[in-house]
Amino acid sequence: MRFRVEVRRSWLGLMAAYAVAGILTATAGGHVVVAGRDGIIATAAAFTVLAVTAALFHELGHALVGVAFGRRPVGLVLKAGAAVRIEEAPPGSRAATAPAESLVALSGPLASGLIGLAYLGVSTSSASPFAWAGLLALFDGLANLLPIAASSDGSRILHALRHQAWRRGRPLDAADPPVSA
Repeated sequence: MRFRVEVRRSWLGLMAAYAVAGILTATAGGHVVVAGRDGIIATAAAFTVLAVTAALFHELGHALVGVAFGRRPVGLVLKAGAAVRIEEAPPGSRAATAPAESLVALSGPLASGLIGLAYLGVSTSSASPFAWAGLLALFDGLANLLPIAASSDGSRILHALRHQAWRRGRPLDAADPPVSA
């Protein structure tokens, strides 16, 4: 099986939103010059790169913990956000347990928090691209913990915890509802 990257049209919308947010970051920081190293275009580009890097770092968190449990990442979907696809855990394996699924789901928001704090740590001002991208990464991590959408990390964690309480630690099996990665 090969690793596939799928780019959806909504990814372009997200890139446009990041560019607009970068322009707002630049103007909030008092930038009035369009071109140049400290201009609006450079600031918007920097914010966009930092925001995309944070989103990919979030997915890398999921992938690394999945690998630690013996599950191989098989794809990345770039959409209005991003999602890593991880192969299913073999039935009866340590990776097929509710605690393992919870850790895989929790690792993305933790990665977002780490990169957000790192960005804020190197930020030179509250209006720098690093500061705004750091706040965005922290918000992304926290928002992903909310069990609002079925595919959110928070929903995956909640499902695993409910499943854990119901099955008392027995491995997940084919009769259980699927948990997306």
